[in-house]
Amino acid sequence: MLMAAAQFGALGLLVSFHEQAILPVALPLVQLIGGEAATHYPTFFFALPMMFSRMVLVLSVFVFSVLSGAATLLFARAFGFESEGNAWKRALRAAPTLIILTAIAALLLFGLSQLATSAPVDRRIMRWGVRGGLLVTFVLIESFMIYSTAWVMLKGHKIFPAIRDSIRVTSRTFLPTLLVVGIPTLLLYPFSYLSGRVDLVANKLRPEMVTALLGTRIAIEMLMTFLLIGAITRLFLWRMEERK
Repeated sequence: MLMAAAQFGALGLLVSFHEQAILPVALPLVQLIGGEAATHYPTFFFALPMMFSRMVLVLSVFVFSVLSGAATLLFARAFGFESEGNAWKRALRAAPTLIILTAIAALLLFGLSQLATSAPVDRRIMRWGVRGGLLVTFVLIESFMIYSTAWVMLKGHKIFPAIRDSIRVTSRTFLPTLLVVGIPTLLLYPFSYLSGRVDLVANKLRPEMVTALLGTRIAIEMLMTFLLIGAITRLFLWRMEERK
């Protein structure tokens, strides 16, 4: 819920940038991440998904990383993992490690997205091949990020041990991990695709419908993320039990 609230807050800030109460903060923000043209209608709505994704990228590193850490520990306790202390306080103490690990994953995802955008792909079958390859890579990076969080919160790992052991767990539980992370990713793909092809929404319907698309995506992501963290935490604990 807190993750969704932060995203809805970011979306609301962008969409309402012209309101007098938030204009001094929101207008420079829109100009910074979207350019001067993004302050005008209807260009704003064509740039909105890009601006929103960049804000979410920053939120994911500095906010969602800590929230995911607390959620992982709470799920683990529900599954029978024994640990002491308040989950939120422990997540805040581990915040520097969680932030760095999430930043690494976010930079990898951002770099792959930029690479896919700039890749000269002419044929339709090649375009879908690139998208399919990127989708699998995104699943693996997301798996690495969630497993890293589990290593930090449940086993007290630092950055490099968490990276090393996350890769090991992902490789040893490859198929169940691929299914657990891949299914929500596939369910969200239509919304991700439409966010990248905002012209289909803005031109064929109304530019304002872009806001509704992003709002729907946030709501579905909230449910998928909740299920995903719980499932990956259970897989992690299952793998740890097998090692005993």
